[in-house]
Amino acid sequence: GDTSVIQPTYQGGRLYYISDRSGFYNIYRAGFEGSILPMRADFGGPAPGWQLGQQGFTFMPGKDGRLVAQYSKDGSSVMLTANVSDGRAPATDVKEYSGKKDGLPMMFGGVVAGEGNDLY
Repeated sequence: GDTSVIQPTYQGGRLYYISDRSGFYNIYRAGFEGSILPMRADFGGPAPGWQLGQQGFTFMPGKDGRLVAQYSKDGSSVMLTANVSDGRAPATDVKEYSGKKDGLPMMFGGVVAGEGNDLY
């Protein structure tokens, strides 16, 4: 069937992208058969994925290189981090953050890495 591919980006010499081939906009890495984050969640963000600047995932700068992604769950935004730098898939050490307990607003869209460990 038809599959869409959106938001391609390179990290550590590897191509990552979002695709809906599973029925959800999951994150994939070229060369690995399945999603690196196989979840029943859409990581594409609230706007059309082909809109310039839209990014549902990014990577922390520096050696850490952890994947940071955003999706919606039960009416709230969730941010997750995962280890993909070791080349294994699916991702390991996946952690989710959401709401006031984690210092996040109820809703936010997309993620952009800044200097150091800052995310916007």
